[in-house]
Amino acid sequence: MFELIKENIKKAEVTDDCCGKWDLDFPVLYISTRGWPDNTAKCSFMLASDDESAGDWEDILESDYIQGDSREDCIQKCRKWYIDNLHVVMNSFVAEAESVNEDKVRAFDEMKEIFKSIKNSSESSCVLPNGKEITCDMGYVMDFFQEVFNEREYGFLKEILE
Repeated sequence: MFELIKENIKKAEVTDDCCGKWDLDFPVLYISTRGWPDNTAKCSFMLASDDESAGDWEDILESDYIQGDSREDCIQKCRKWYIDNLHVVMNSFVAEAESVNEDKVRAFDEMKEIFKSIKNSSESSCVLPNGKEITCDMGYVMDFFQEVFNEREYGFLKEILE
């Protein structure tokens, strides 16, 4: 979910506004409710999607059928469902972001060890901390990590080698 949001933000289009101003807007979270004449409804939190087969939005949390005594009662129950469940959606964003960051920190620490192994090797191959032997081609390694890490992280890893 977190990666999808980041990718979609990168794809957001700039639109010109009046007086030389411009907008860079992108909807991330959408609320969709389908109601029927029998005063039932189904509520969904949806996330902007880049999956062509899924359409523009992807369900991330959906209610069971909500029954009201009248249309207005059903609408009020739907509003309450959204308010009551907003924390579930927001917590899933936070949990996923924390998970991504933890994985990145772990990968970053492993990369530092790999860099140290390569830097300290005078051979054409070196042994990684996990015991695997690899060819020590710093050009290839640096190109790979430049693609994987953002500019700040890549700069930090580059400093380790200097």
